[in-house]
Amino acid sequence: MEEKFNDRRVRFIVLGIIAVLFVATRLYKLDTVPFGPDGLHIDEAEAAYDAVCIRDWGVDQFLVKFPPYFRGYGGGQNALYTYLAVIVLKFLPMSTFSFRLVAVLCAIPAFFSLYDLSYRLFQRWSYAVISILLMTIFPVYLMSEHWGLECYLFLSLVIISMDFLVRAVQESKLRCFVLSGVFWGISLYTYAISWPVIPIFLFMALVYLIYVHNVYLSQVISLGIPTILFGIPLFIQLLVMTEIIAPFSLPFMDFFPTDFFRVSEMSLSNIPYNIMHSSYALLVQDGLIYNAVPQFGTIYYVSIPFMLIGGVHAVFNTYKAIRARQMNCWYFIVMFYLVGRFITLCIDDPNINRMNHIYFPLLLFTVLGIKWTIEKLKNQLPIKISILFLYAISFLFFAGYYYSESGFEADTAASIWRAPTQMGKTLAELENQVGEDYTIWVIANEGYDNPLMFALYTETSPYDYNKGKFRGCEMGVPNELDLSGRTVYFIDEDLHHITDYLESVGFIVDRNRCPGFAISVKIS
Repeated sequence: MEEKFNDRRVRFIVLGIIAVLFVATRLYKLDTVPFGPDGLHIDEAEAAYDAVCIRDWGVDQFLVKFPPYFRGYGGGQNALYTYLAVIVLKFLPMSTFSFRLVAVLCAIPAFFSLYDLSYRLFQRWSYAVISILLMTIFPVYLMSEHWGLECYLFLSLVIISMDFLVRAVQESKLRCFVLSGVFWGISLYTYAISWPVIPIFLFMALVYLIYVHNVYLSQVISLGIPTILFGIPLFIQLLVMTEIIAPFSLPFMDFFPTDFFRVSEMSLSNIPYNIMHSSYALLVQDGLIYNAVPQFGTIYYVSIPFMLIGGVHAVFNTYKAIRARQMNCWYFIVMFYLVGRFITLCIDDPNINRMNHIYFPLLLFTVLGIKWTIEKLKNQLPIKISILFLYAISFLFFAGYYYSESGFEADTAASIWRAPTQMGKTLAELENQVGEDYTIWVIANEGYDNPLMFALYTETSPYDYNKGKFRGCEMGVPNELDLSGRTVYFIDEDLHHITDYLESVGFIVDRNRCPGFAISVKIS
């Protein structure tokens, strides 16, 4: 196979076709899957509103200046996705599509980094192609890169960081060490799991490089300094959150305490339970429909034998390299898996998004298992066709299910997130239509009066938001209804007695514009 594709033009065309498929699968229905039309997860909304606030006012929703870690709902929210969203929202209006586009834009360089890294590890173009094909069709990759949960950026950034590290070791170029350090440092802002994983992994990588006499002091410095420099603001923030130092402000950044510290959820006592529980979640499902579809698993069930074969093969070869004091870049993949897996075993409730970085070595183990299987069989053509057929069928059935939204429409959590999103978008549209001379009054039952969505889609100032005010909107049940016609009422359909009364005194009621709500307007 390798000989048939020596022509660089043919390789370029093949790579281009896979890249187009990769981007197309990420962009298709980006604004509707998951959670259906007008559905935005509450964590997405939190990060999106912080991005709008940073973009327009230089503070987050809690009036904190350019924080290295956002407060979120009290336990913190990772910063990288929000700051990247600020850049995107400078050029595009706020929408589900534009916010989720950040995940796609980060996945694209990870796609090409995986191609380069796989070529370096396997030394065969065909297996580099298999790697990016699996990245394109694996459910966990497609699903995690199809919406804006900020922690999933860790998976993309790890691939980029590892590619530069392996390139640096193989080529002994200082700029590659620097770039690897930069991306490892940036990765610290993707997810709290990265805080223990990255330092431990880099330490173990350095130990190995010293052990095999394959690193110089200048290279260590080139890798370490950018990692440390990028990590300093976050390290200071951690000192504040753990109450080692008091909160303080700089002219360009605030350091603040969160309501609780999520890393405190880590404990060695979690390991016995997690060994089995997290393995099921890692390969099958974790009960969250936006993370995995149990009918297909996270990497397709056909991959599990290949993954196990490849994992054992990688560990065995790494062990032999260590004993012989030889350089083998598979050490970095194996060590990242071991460190990352150990940390996830220590955390409370390791669901798929908390373990997302593990799917990077699992993909490479799967490719290694496929390679080993093919090369061990004398008659290779039937096994190649069989593997290709199984993955093609798996992907086609998965895509047919995933993009149909059938699973998400039935999910009750999705409807909970969809309602406030629809409300926020409709309010923003109403505000533009009625003008400044009118007031929009929202009357809704508890659970549907989510002020964050209103603030996001009306792009309310965080200064007003913290006072309970919304640009052009009021919330709650008024002491007295304004019947002058200068107020537009946005009313929960369960409160139909209010709508009926307004209709009886001359208001026009629109019950179709926003599902679950009636819009009452008096035409003078």
